Amino acid sequence: MKKKNSCFENIFLIVLTIIMIVYFGHNNISINLSIYSIPVYQILILILTAICGFKIIKENKIRIINKRYLLWLITFIFMTIISIIWAINSKYTYSAIMYLIFNFLIFFDMLVYCDEENKVYNIIKIYLVAMLYMCIRLILFENGRPGSMYFGNIVGLYFNNIAISLAFGIALSLLLYFKKKKIMYILPIILFYYVIYLTGSRKGLLLPIVFFITFYFLNNRTSIKKYINFLIIIMIGISIIYVILKNNETLSLRMTELFESFAGKEVSDYSVNERSFFRSTAMKVFLENPIIGIGINNFAAYMEQIGYSHIAYSHCNYTEILSNLGIIGFCIYYYIYGYIVAKSIKLLKKYKEEKLELYYPIVLIFVLLMFEYGFVSYYIFEAQVQIFICYLLISFQMARKEENNEQH
Repeated sequence: MKKKNSCFENIFLIVLTIIMIVYFGHNNISINLSIYSIPVYQILILILTAICGFKIIKENKIRIINKRYLLWLITFIFMTIISIIWAINSKYTYSAIMYLIFNFLIFFDMLVYCDEENKVYNIIKIYLVAMLYMCIRLILFENGRPGSMYFGNIVGLYFNNIAISLAFGIALSLLLYFKKKKIMYILPIILFYYVIYLTGSRKGLLLPIVFFITFYFLNNRTSIKKYINFLIIIMIGISIIYVILKNNETLSLRMTELFESFAGKEVSDYSVNERSFFRSTAMKVFLENPIIGIGINNFAAYMEQIGYSHIAYSHCNYTEILSNLGIIGFCIYYYIYGYIVAKSIKLLKKYKEEKLELYYPIVLIFVLLMFEYGFVSYYIFEAQVQIFICYLLISFQMARKEENNEQH
């Protein structure tokens, strides 16, 4: 018999759904006060935290499946806060810290809520609902030209962020499909991929394909029949990409120049060349400040200091963290990636009947590590929620394993 949600759980899910819908569908909406404007989703996060605080006070305890994630998050945020001391420009540091603190609050709230494994899937479903809402708004009301950097103004998100969010939505839809075996979880993938196509994002186009190929291969590596199916799917996927590129000249050119840049050839795409400049400059900053960097979000401050016309982050998570927080901050941040993968592999060797929940975190982290060369993920909600979900999936598998050991 399905357990009925408590009043707290119902209110929590409603508020969390509104937060994600506002973040992904109305990111540019804020409440204007006399001093400054506050994004609506940040106010909603404070409301969600108050709800969780009430639950903690009422029950006089905090139930968290595994506190390691919370400790990691606190440690990383603490490192970013103290980086104010050595930051080039504290204005840039404050803005990043505020973003990270609000992220911390929402992930803490979700940790408090997710005291049972099925609740992790409620979080996933809410994320997918927000993705569907964003897609509908973009298709019906977006005025920006598809494939341009202005596509996505209606929701207040940069086109690459839209594509990455939807790419992660595809990964989560596949997880639900393989677990529940319901076609309803496949249908959103078509819509998500269509909107990714409209954004013209190279990362968004490639990320779901790399994820699916790797995930399907690992999850079915013992079956010859499934190997054949795997090859057929790859061929179909290549055909779909060919059709997409054939009918989108802008995206086709951007993809061609992306691969040529990897091969070391000179390309005319200004964004590819500028990103290369950002990465090399960030590495230069890191080598000059290798231990603690120049302060969180201060690569942009450095670009301003040297008088560069385009003030931006380094467009690479590795170089961004290395230049901002040095090798110490880099090791702190990527610790959780290593923990998730190491625990998943360890459990796979001993607990083979629960493959799906263990393969998914490995593949997701692998894909993140690949694509973080091309975008900064340490502060964006859409990337951090994937790490959070992966962490909870393995934590509940670890708890189940310990429970089974105690019974035997």
